[in-house]
Amino acid sequence: MGINRMLTHTITVKRDSLTANGAGGATQSESTVSSTVRGALSRMSGSERSRFAGLSQEVSHILFVPAGTDIQRGDKVTMDGISLVVKEVDEPGRRGHHLECFCKEFQKGV
Repeated sequence: MGINRMLTHTITVKRDSLTANGAGGATQSESTVSSTVRGALSRMSGSERSRFAGLSQEVSHILFVPAGTDIQRGDKVTMDGISLVVKEVDEPGRRGHHLECFCKEFQKGV
């Protein structure tokens, strides 16, 4: 089965940016990068947490998205009412197949 058949949920990707405020400072704002990305989400198992021991305290889920998706560390992702922050992005095998995003769930507004 191809990865695209597994990407059955629509996710929204948001990113923080800084804009000069004209007074020597900057204002942080959040903008939507995409609201049409297809993805799949998996809660990390104990064996996966062991495999990624350096990230285990920071990572609770793996998000799978198509290769070429504009997603990066620090992005905020929502899918089916779940809010996540992306901690790392990996492209297994560098074959242009898909991306694996290691994420931490967070409560909105906290």
